[in-house]
Amino acid sequence: MRRVFVLLALVLPTVLVATTARAQSAKAVLLLAAKSDSGTVVTFGRDAQEQGPLSRLVQAPFASSGISMLSAKDVAIPTSTSAPKGLPLDDAAASAIARGVGASVAIVVGVSAASDGRLRATSFVGERVQVRVRVIDVASGQAIFESKAKAAAYGAEAQLARSVASSKAVAKATRGLEAKLMLHWPAPSKSQGHLSLSIRGAESWRSVASILRSLAATRGVTALHALEIGPGRVVLSLESRQGAAQVVDSLRRARIHNGSLSVQLSGSSLAVRVIMKSSPILPPVTNG
Repeated sequence: MRRVFVLLALVLPTVLVATTARAQSAKAVLLLAAKSDSGTVVTFGRDAQEQGPLSRLVQAPFASSGISMLSAKDVAIPTSTSAPKGLPLDDAAASAIARGVGASVAIVVGVSAASDGRLRATSFVGERVQVRVRVIDVASGQAIFESKAKAAAYGAEAQLARSVASSKAVAKATRGLEAKLMLHWPAPSKSQGHLSLSIRGAESWRSVASILRSLAATRGVTALHALEIGPGRVVLSLESRQGAAQVVDSLRRARIHNGSLSVQLSGSSLAVRVIMKSSPILPPVTNG
């Protein structure tokens, strides 16, 4: 069976437990510019407009990681002399804006949309969208995440097609971002109980996502932090106001597609193994 778990770090969805403790004092500012035939829409400076669905989609991994968002509306925009292709600002200008509003994270996003013409024999029109995302740790001045993606869509109107294509491109470009945020800005230690949880045997992120959703729904669980994400293995640190027995019970009741879980508790460490059901062996098909 082809193992796709090696892609986990790239496609880990935003199902990790949100926590108020996770973000420490991290605050982020979104610096987005979207260009199309209709003009340019920005979320920063004196020409900033109200943030729409696209902005909220970009901010989703930060919100689910407990990182609060600040506004850069009406701020002065520094001169940007070396902005990477596809981005509205270079790192220096983005960091300056972030510091000016009290943010420790600058999210620089460039969106470029262009017409893809009319779909043959229909009244639908197409739009092509390119997105580039760069996340900067203002304190160090280093980019902790960067990604590019493209998408296309057709619709009865260009604006509708552009909206769908933009959402698809942003979703692609932000895959794996939440895992990066969790690893780069780990939560401080708390007085509540901590459990170490390792997951092995998963062949895709779907099984891991089911485990995370189960933990998110467990009463008393307040935070879940990624310590290691790699092929065939995920290590998490879990904060809970309840005892380990309740977490174990929740995991044992978790529904795994085409599989089940084996859960072992040793002290404050939980070992979870995903056991996949074997596919039935079918007899070969013969002619005659």
